[in-house]
Amino acid sequence: MSLRRAAWANAKHLRGAGWDGDEPSELKELTVARRTVAGKQRTLEANRCMCCWLCREMCVCRQVQPAKLSARCPRVLILVHYKEYGSASNTAKLLPLIAPAAARIALYPEHISELKQLAEANSPALLLWPSADAVPVASIRNWLEEQKQPVTLVVLDGTWSKAKSMAKHIPTCAIRVQCN
Repeated sequence: MSLRRAAWANAKHLRGAGWDGDEPSELKELTVARRTVAGKQRTLEANRCMCCWLCREMCVCRQVQPAKLSARCPRVLILVHYKEYGSASNTAKLLPLIAPAAARIALYPEHISELKQLAEANSPALLLWPSADAVPVASIRNWLEEQKQPVTLVVLDGTWSKAKSMAKHIPTCAIRVQCN
């Protein structure tokens, strides 16, 4: 198979998996992300706990007690940049241990299509991001209580430069919020 045919076959596979980007650079980033995560996954499985990503001797999973959350608590989607995946210093990975029914981890850029689906379904969503147009979290309390559908809070996990890049790909229908 020629190199060009292999590239088209890979692109077709990625699009079939939910990737709708047309940009070659975005397609390349997704391919690199998948390879990077696969390599990190093998390392994690061999040496570390798969939940807290710490070495097995330092695992904190048994010591973490799940919190009792209100039924009105927003779902939390932690969007982890693929270069941060598996990092022992990453603390966002602990949130699903604390709130297993409300929080989960997704990888950027692979799971960005989930956010686009939320936007298409008009599901209420928030993005925790300190942009100029972000509103204080306290100011949307009434809005949260009025929602009929579950609200999804998207939290970006990466360095500032990576998170800034990720924020550009979050659908604009997600209300930008910031902590005061």
